[in-house]
Amino acid sequence: PKNKYMLGLRWDTTLATGMGLNASLRARYKGPKPSDRADAPDEPVFEFKSYTLLNANIGMNFGAWDASLWADNLTDKRALASFQGTSAVGVRTGLRAMYVTPRTVGVNLSYHFQ
Repeated sequence: PKNKYMLGLRWDTTLATGMGLNASLRARYKGPKPSDRADAPDEPVFEFKSYTLLNANIGMNFGAWDASLWADNLTDKRALASFQGTSAVGVRTGLRAMYVTPRTVGVNLSYHFQ
């Protein structure tokens, strides 16, 4: 795409107990992008629409331990990332559409060996 932007915000603090807390929010924008090719010489080139994805994280650390809860694609945006049409290749393989990863939530727990 002609335009791609990323913006991230992060907040960190340390409590009186020595435990660290942090939170972050990240946004990624991808502008409209023409497909790499058309399925036929006289066919117009398909254009992928623009989209914005939001990711977030909240975590804490205490001693050698870190724990965090994260979520990717907070708004559960269903944006088309790749597409194969009905050309001769498409007839053999069928239609193919790939979307960005749906909302995903996870937990990380780590220990730092010394």
